[in-house]
Amino acid sequence: GLLATGLLFRITAVQARISAERKAQAAAFAHQATHDSLTGLGNRELLAARMQADFASNESRALALIDLDGFKEVNDTLGHQAGDQLLRRLGPRLTDALSAADTLARLGGDEFAVWLAAPVDAAGAAARVGALLAAIRAPFDIDGVTLQVDASVGVALYPEHGGNVGAPGHGCANSLDPDGALLSVAGLARLSVDSLRLSGSEMPNSS
Repeated sequence: GLLATGLLFRITAVQARISAERKAQAAAFAHQATHDSLTGLGNRELLAARMQADFASNESRALALIDLDGFKEVNDTLGHQAGDQLLRRLGPRLTDALSAADTLARLGGDEFAVWLAAPVDAAGAAARVGALLAAIRAPFDIDGVTLQVDASVGVALYPEHGGNVGAPGHGCANSLDPDGALLSVAGLARLSVDSLRLSGSEMPNSS
């Protein structure tokens, strides 16, 4: 009676613990698959998933592509460890400059992408990119050394620069993968921060 009940209780407790550990491992693996290991920011997979989910609504959005200026010099003069520290510290700054609905991803190296939540037009994108640039330009203290970097930014507006939503891998103007038309347009539109222009007439056309 009591012995059997106690044994059953222990077995149930062990099973519950194993189940919880497996769920935790699955969650950790899922996080690793969609996040950058260095900065903890989203990666291309997360960006693709968020863009795909948002395309269904067909609301106005914007994709900003950010490329740090001067980052190579940081690596060359202070070493890659200093560069990694800068990237890790930059992540929270950029996150704080965005809304909770925006998606920030590190694409690799010193390149980032931001999927701005709806509704956003060219003027709204310009204002939000301005906040990101201010965060990037603020000085960094890396091991007692004050560093400053800048950035070049390109912006693509959805749906203006995306065309019709198509299935992944079909070469449509607005493919649902993060290397599709919007990233291409944003890359072409990446301008010097001193001459950043976001008006529709000055944005390159995706066609």
